[in-house]
Amino acid sequence: MGKLLLGVLVILLVAGVAAFFVFRGSSDAVAGGEGGSVEDSGDTSTEEARVILVDASRYSFSPSTIRVRKGEKVRIVINSIDTTHGISIPAFGVSGIASVEFVPDEVGAFEFKCPTVCGEGHSTMNGTLVVE
Repeated sequence: MGKLLLGVLVILLVAGVAAFFVFRGSSDAVAGGEGGSVEDSGDTSTEEARVILVDASRYSFSPSTIRVRKGEKVRIVINSIDTTHGISIPAFGVSGIASVEFVPDEVGAFEFKCPTVCGEGHSTMNGTLVVE
């Protein structure tokens, strides 16, 4: 009986360690909420991203204008108020539901929009990213 109990404990310990290593890399997607996804620009620098919180509701973003600096690593986090929303910034090739993280490399004003169909006014749901 003692050997059986010891064997079960060893198996549980090994399974727990394996689960830790398998799931530790998925914390960003989980933190974004249900259905969340995270897009990455491929930037591998260790610089912390500036977090910008944006409320999204039918059919607007608040704030509707976001200002950032060229070369600044930013993470835009979407707080969906009434249904699932996200953010897409075609000029920088990023799109996501929970958040996007990227480094703007061009100065100017760029449209962002909601990538998930959220109702009749979906096509008017947009904002402006200003890169200075």
